[in-house]
Amino acid sequence: VFILVPIVGGIIAFVNKRFRKISHRIQNSISGVSEVVEEVVKGQKIVKIFKGEQDESKRFNRHIKQNRQLQVKIVATQEVTASTVHLMIAVALSIIMYLAAKSNMSPGTFMAFMTAMLALMPSVKRLSQVFTAIQTTLAAADSVLYVLKQQPETDQGTETLPPGEKSIQFNDVSFQYPGADDRAIQGFNLNIKAGEVVALVGASGSGKTTLVNLLPRFYECTSGHVAINGIDVKNITLDSLRSELAMVSQDIVLFNATVRNNIAYGCNQQFSEDDIIRAAEQANAWSFIEELPDGLETMLGDNGTRLSGGQRQRIAIARAILKNAPILILDEATSALDTESEKHIQSALATVMENKTTLVIAHRLSTIEHADLVVVLDHGRVVESGNHKELMEKKGAYAQLQKNQQLDAGS
Repeated sequence: VFILVPIVGGIIAFVNKRFRKISHRIQNSISGVSEVVEEVVKGQKIVKIFKGEQDESKRFNRHIKQNRQLQVKIVATQEVTASTVHLMIAVALSIIMYLAAKSNMSPGTFMAFMTAMLALMPSVKRLSQVFTAIQTTLAAADSVLYVLKQQPETDQGTETLPPGEKSIQFNDVSFQYPGADDRAIQGFNLNIKAGEVVALVGASGSGKTTLVNLLPRFYECTSGHVAINGIDVKNITLDSLRSELAMVSQDIVLFNATVRNNIAYGCNQQFSEDDIIRAAEQANAWSFIEELPDGLETMLGDNGTRLSGGQRQRIAIARAILKNAPILILDEATSALDTESEKHIQSALATVMENKTTLVIAHRLSTIEHADLVVVLDHGRVVESGNHKELMEKKGAYAQLQKNQQLDAGS
């Protein structure tokens, strides 16, 4: 036994590496199968219109074939290992029987020894099976463990923001994404007074969304700092910081819950039904909510699949209106609305933005003409700033953006 078990352990240790490697590839192939199914189901209209059925079938079959081949390798390796262990046990028993015969051992002693050996052998055989299951499970758990090992958000802040209006300061702020060669934001400085509406404009990739994501600390500044009422956001607790912010993003997120719960998300117990209805009316959403089968109690489905793009955006705007935070971030808040709805929303937002410090990102420059300050960004740098009238008179980058949009609209 002292000779056999270490040898079996060595074989299992060698085979375990192969099991882990194959199991990782199996997990990747299963992920590929799931990815293909999810993409085809969500994009089935595109698949049908562009006749991609054969391509998607080939892609699906390729992942299935790879998975099948890897499963065969797992079984083959397991059987070879088990057969090797069985052969070694048989050799060990043969040697024991030979030595017993040579030593003139009594039949009673021989049977007692053989009984003990035979009772031990099944446990040795099961070692290979147990380690196979362990390695397969560990490979499946690696992706989960990777997530669990990630560091949570650092919240070293100790200060809380008092109620009331808020001013924002960007002091020599720079930011670079991990692995990127260039900085997305470079030496950005801006002082926003309490209650001001500041618009950030520029071409796609100029750093507008990255900049506003520094305010709620979704990203941390590479250098410089962002402050609210003169307090560095790193010194403010995340709970206090984010309770003072409301955001409407261009990527609308709705939950598979009722309309009521989506509008009053996170603060459902703080507002009455009248408050929720008033916010929906201000967002020009109440008219279509009333027509839903169960009104405010209608389930919206996965990410609001039961609503159109414009309706989803109005629900998100109503959510921001209801929170009534002193700092409002509008990242393409009206991008999915038609011209008529946009006029209603702009009127509602004008009321909502009163006495609020507002950061607006907009590609439709017509929506920011009344902003107190317009900041034009290019590759993370400020190239122009001023109000709409001043920038149009300069005939610089902002005027050129306006001209390009007018040409696009005319064409």
